[in-house]
Amino acid sequence: MQTLKVKLTIVLLFMVTLSCMASFANRHRGGQNDIPKEGGSGTVSGWLHTQGTQILDSNNNPVVFHGVNTSGTEWGAGHPWTREGCPDKRLGCWTRVAADEFQNIAAWGFNTVRIPVSWSNLEPSPPGGSGTHQYNELYLRDLDNIVDQCSQQHIMVIFSMHQWGWSPGLTIAKHGGKVVHGNGLPAWLYQEGTSQDDARRSFFDNEGNVQEGVSSAWKFLAQRYNNNPTVVGADMFNEPELKAGNANRADHFNGPTPLDMLYRRIGQAIRSVNPHILLMFQDSNSTPVSTAPPFDNVVYSFHSYPSQSRGYEAECNSWIREHMNRAAHWNVPVWLGEFQILGRNDQPDGPDGFVAQTEPLMRFLKNNGISWTYWAYQKATHPLGGESGRGPINQPLVDFLKAWI
Repeated sequence: MQTLKVKLTIVLLFMVTLSCMASFANRHRGGQNDIPKEGGSGTVSGWLHTQGTQILDSNNNPVVFHGVNTSGTEWGAGHPWTREGCPDKRLGCWTRVAADEFQNIAAWGFNTVRIPVSWSNLEPSPPGGSGTHQYNELYLRDLDNIVDQCSQQHIMVIFSMHQWGWSPGLTIAKHGGKVVHGNGLPAWLYQEGTSQDDARRSFFDNEGNVQEGVSSAWKFLAQRYNNNPTVVGADMFNEPELKAGNANRADHFNGPTPLDMLYRRIGQAIRSVNPHILLMFQDSNSTPVSTAPPFDNVVYSFHSYPSQSRGYEAECNSWIREHMNRAAHWNVPVWLGEFQILGRNDQPDGPDGFVAQTEPLMRFLKNNGISWTYWAYQKATHPLGGESGRGPINQPLVDFLKAWI
């Protein structure tokens, strides 16, 4: 009798263990996407892939990203904001994204969020003497929570390896003499007084094999979500400017550019552990690519922030059309990863309102089937909403964007 009880106990423990393992796998690996494809009409099935200039799901149905950027997770050098404030006021801290943000994004009909992540938060300390990378588990748990929230709301996730101002270890002189710190690459890479231009040049020249670090960080992140179809894209490097001032474009026709080589390294690292995720690549005026990276399922991305005097009508006929034509030449899809409205944020109507000023862009994107993600839900010049439900929702702006899904 005692032997029977022991056997039953072992069986029950085994069943509980299997249940826990299944729960963990479902949470981190996911299954069917069940994500609205276009404003709730139909769902995205399985993994995404590209065919020519289209993004398709596993049933070969076209998928267009209509989404919103979040912000806050790109800032800092390894510490989150807490109720007590930021423990590193010089380098800054990342802020956590509240669940109500994703609830709103889903309720409004958007199907995608672009999540900025930073190497500085992923790896706040340099590798050990043996070259072993130590990644920030607290930051990774925050990213897990974001993916879980998006999965619950049936929203696709695109991670962007972000930089603005290059690194929290570098200072930027702003208008009025104010000095701020950037985000992106780890502060431990740079000595005090390093200029942005020197930091950028040494990175794109791969001095000291610095690109191994960002490639390894991407590899770790891509492997963490390699079986989770909620995470559909890897935007490999945000706004890759060789010069901080965005010098005039200098096309290369006689071989790979420094940016080509960077994307090959990052893409190879990601593809070694994650065969599913779309690889997004950007270039810039100062830092071009000669061709699309040599991998399957790549998407060409660009950002658009024209001046008020230039306007979106001119932007569509030049900058945006140039990117669309370049993508068509390479036979890959194109995606507008960041943009904002033009015109008065508090005045939808009239010639100076954002509806009239931004409508040429949205019409162009709609007519050409171009995916887009708006910058941003919060912490932006023209946000959709406030932080964690504290700020008002800009309902006219939300309604305007919804109309173009």
